Formats: sequence, C-alpha cells, structure tokens
Amino acid sequence: MSINLRRVNKMNKKFGYLIVLVVIALSSLACSISVPDVNINLDSVKGSGTSSEETRSLEGITGVNLSSIGNLTIVYGSEEKIVINADDNLIPYITTEVKNGILDIGTQDGINIRPVEKITYNLTVTKPLELLKVSGLGDINAPALESNEMSIQVSGSGNISIQDLKVELIQANISGLGSITIDEGSATKQEITLSGSGTYKAEDIQSQSANVTVSGLGNASLWVTDQLTATISGSGNVEYYGNPRIQQTVSGIGGLVSKGNK
Repeated sequence: MSINLRRVNKMNKKFGYLIVLVVIALSSLACSISVPDVNINLDSVKGSGTSSEETRSLEGITGVNLSSIGNLTIVYGSEEKIVINADDNLIPYITTEVKNGILDIGTQDGINIRPVEKITYNLTVTKPLELLKVSGLGDINAPALESNEMSIQVSGSGNISIQDLKVELIQANISGLGSITIDEGSATKQEITLSGSGTYKAEDIQSQSANVTVSGLGNASLWVTDQLTATISGSGNVEYYGNPRIQQTVSGIGGLVSKGNK
C-alpha cells in the first residue's frame, strides 16, 4: 500500500507541475502576442463583396513585415511591386510603406477593416531578403528564397512557410501560436527561440549547427549534422535528425528526441 501511495503522490506532483507549466506558458503567450493598441474610436469598414486588384510599385526592399490580415506570397522578379487583391472599398485603407528597407503591409491608423473577399498580396522582390515577419493574423508563403542571413519572426497566430531556403544563418523567433515551416534547403547555422506554443518545423533543411531555446509549450523539429545546443523549459520538445554532438539543459517535462539519421 505504501508503494502505491508513493506512486500516487509522485503522479500528483507531476500533474501539479504540468498545471503550473501550462499556466506559465499561457501567461507568456498572452503577453507575447502582438496586438495593436486598443482604440475605442476605430472606424470599422466592411468589405463590399466585390473583389478588385491594385498594383503598387516599390523600391529598396530588404525585408517584409505583415502586420495586417491576409496572405502574402513572395517571389523573385525583375521589378519590385506588390499586387493587392481585396474588396474594392478596402484597398485604399491598406498601407504598403518601405522604411529602412522594410516593407510594412498594414492598415491606416484608426481603421478596422472587415473583409468579405479574401485578401491576398503578391510581392515581387529583386534582391535577397534579410527579414520575414508576421505580427498579427497574416500568413507569408515563399516558393524559394536565398540569402546570407535570414531573420524569421512570428508573433500572434501568423504563419510563415518557405518551400526552399538556402542561407548561411537562420534566426527564427516565434512567440504566441504561430508557426514557421521550411520544406527543404540548407543552412550553416540555425538559432531558434520559441515561446508560448509556437512550432518550428525544418526537418528537411540540413544545417551544421543549431542553438534552440524552447520555453512553454513550443516544439521544434530540425536536421543537424555537427553540433546541437538545446535549452528546454516547460513542456516543449526538440526533435532532431542527424548525429550531432549534444549539449542540453532541460527543466520541466520537455525533452530532446532523436529521430535518427536522414
């Protein structure tokens, strides 16, 4: 009977610890999600239901921040431009401003748009990008990107998906419910930070080394050949392919999981 009681007490401690971790993670999530400043005087504009298209010329883009709603697709081409598809009466309220090389796709201050038609942005760039960022509810998709260094950031519940990425350094940061998915490619090094319940999936992009920090409920999967350094707190997991040297610091119930060689 004493053995059973010890088991019950041990299980109760683990369960209690898990509850604490979940509360901490959710608190962190609530703090980390980027929400525009609340303004009770926002004018709400509902979409007309009639889709329209507008092309805007751009110049000097080295990065993108999608702070509005909608889906953004990025491709390389001969001239920088963005094509917006949305309700015809909402397009004038969509802003596309380039500051210090960063294109911010947002909405006019004081305006809350309520689209009826799906909002899409098709962005053509001519040079390698250094930053992809989603702050809010939007998604970014890119068939193929190539650069020296790439910073990929997601806050809120946005998602970034890259089909093929060739880069020396990936710096990925996810806070909130967002995700980053890289289907294939190569990188010399990856630096990944996950907080909240974000997901980083890059198991088919080969990298020599990676430094991963996971807190809360976040999960990461990646492919590393030489050196993997992982710091895991809370209940997050790091799954890895390859046979790298491991340096790990784990607290909580999360862990490092080997998936074998590729």
